[in-house]
Amino acid sequence: MNSFWVEFTDGTTIGKIDAGLKAVPAIDPELQDDTWFFNAEWGTSQKDINNLKGRIETKSGRNSVLNIGLQADDKIRQK
Repeated sequence: MNSFWVEFTDGTTIGKIDAGLKAVPAIDPELQDDTWFFNAEWGTSQKDINNLKGRIETKSGRNSVLNIGLQADDKIRQK
């Protein structure tokens, strides 16, 4: 299990975001400011992250993911 964050483009509806996160499937997703944090059974290589972005966009819409990454590398969920 690894921890990720994702930011969606302006105009991406909550319904599309929810569908995209469910496609992963995201575990314990949480919105903080403009960033969604979640856990998932995905690897951490750049290829894995690119595939994760693609999986999310299959349901949230093409080019709906603005940025995505590992929590440890870029952003950390605040508790």
